Amino acid sequence: MLICFLAVGSLLQGTSIASDIDLPQMLYVWQRLWTDEVKSAVREASGSAEGLCVLCGEIAGRGEGWRFHRVNVDWASLAPVKGTLWLVFRIHTGALESEHWDASTFAGHVQKTLNDGADAGCVIAGIQIDYDCPTEKLTLYQNWLQVLRGKLAGIPVSITGLPDWLTSRRLPELLAGIDHFVLQVHSLELDRESGRQPVLFDETKMMRWVGQMNSLMLPFRVALPTYGWRIAYDRYGQPQRLEAEGIHEAVAGWTYQDVSADPAVLAGAVRKLAAVSGGNLKGIIWFRMPLPSDRMNWSLKTLRQVMKGDAPQAHFEAELRLSDNHLVELWLATHDAAGLGRLCVRLHLQSGSILASDLMRGFRQLKNTEERYITVSGPVYSDGEKHMAGWWLLSGDSDSEVPALSVEEIGLCP
Repeated sequence: MLICFLAVGSLLQGTSIASDIDLPQMLYVWQRLWTDEVKSAVREASGSAEGLCVLCGEIAGRGEGWRFHRVNVDWASLAPVKGTLWLVFRIHTGALESEHWDASTFAGHVQKTLNDGADAGCVIAGIQIDYDCPTEKLTLYQNWLQVLRGKLAGIPVSITGLPDWLTSRRLPELLAGIDHFVLQVHSLELDRESGRQPVLFDETKMMRWVGQMNSLMLPFRVALPTYGWRIAYDRYGQPQRLEAEGIHEAVAGWTYQDVSADPAVLAGAVRKLAAVSGGNLKGIIWFRMPLPSDRMNWSLKTLRQVMKGDAPQAHFEAELRLSDNHLVELWLATHDAAGLGRLCVRLHLQSGSILASDLMRGFRQLKNTEERYITVSGPVYSDGEKHMAGWWLLSGDSDSEVPALSVEEIGLCP
C-alpha cells in the first residue's frame, strides 16, 4: 500500500500569563461510587485546593417514590485532608413538595452522615444543600431551611442557587442565617430556534451576577465548570440525549456535538473574580474533581493551571494518509494538552464523494450544516503519539476526477 502525507495542521491553544491569584478555591467531589480511582484522585487533588465539597447523598424520585440515596463515602480517604471539608446533599426538584420529605426526616439522614464522618476523624466545616428550587417557590424552601437549621443546631449550612433567584425580593430572607451562598454560573443552554451554538458558561453574565450578589452584602462563592456535555441529535436534528460523565454507544443516523468548559476562558474568569474578591466574594468552587477516566472533564494538571489564572498551552497536529485505492486515514497527535477538553477537526471534501467511513478511539461526527464539510470530535490524547481517529473511502464523481479530502482546521471544540 502506497502511503502519501497529504496534510499536516497545527495550532497553539491558549497563552501563559504569570499570575498570583489570591482567591480561595475548592473542588466538588461529585462521584457516587468511591472506586480506587476516586480515592487516589481525592488524595492528589486535595493538595491543590483550599478544601473539598463532597457529595454524600441525594433525594431522588417522583410522586410518592422519593428516596434518600446515601453515597458510600470512603471517610478514610477524607480524614487526612488538611483543607475545609463540606458535605453536600443534592435534592432533586420536586422533592420538597412531597410530604414524605419534610426537613426533620432529612435532618436525620444528614446527622447520621455527619456522625460517620466525625467518627472517622474528619473535621467537617458544615453541610451544603444543592437544590435548584423554582424561583416562585423560594418561600417554601426558606421555611424548609429554617426547620432544617433548627434540627441541626450549631452546624453551618450553605446552599447553592441559581442566577434567576437574583430577581427575587425574597432572596435576602432565604439567605438569612445561611453561612454562605454558592452562585452557580454554569448550565447548558440550548437555543434551537435562534440557531446559536449551545453555551455552558458566559463570562459576561457571570460578572453581572457577581455584581448583583455583591450588592446584597451577603457572603458567597462562585461555582465554575471544568466539564463538558455531549449532545446527541436524531436524524431530524432534534436533541435526544445529553451525556456528561459517561459516553454512550453511537446511534446510527444520529449526530453529536460537544460543548466543553474552555480553559482559556475560565482562566480569564479566575483573574476577573480575583480582581473583585474580598468583601462578600469568598472564593470559587470548581465542578467537578477530575478523574483520569472522565473523558468529559479536564485533567488535574489543566485545572491547577486555570486555578492560577493561566491558560494552558497546547499543540495539535492532524495528518491525512492516502492509499492508492482512495482510502484516507486521519491521524492526530497532541502535545501538552492533558484534559483540555474535546478536540475538533474540520475536514473539507474538495472533490469526489464518500462511499464509506468509520471513526474510532472515541471520535464522533458532529452536526454540520456546511455542504462538503465534515467535523469530528474526540478526546484529547496528550501522550504525543499519533493516533488514528478514523477513515474515509472516497470515489471520484467521474472517471477523470480525483477525490480529495483536506484538513481545514484543528483545535479545541468551542
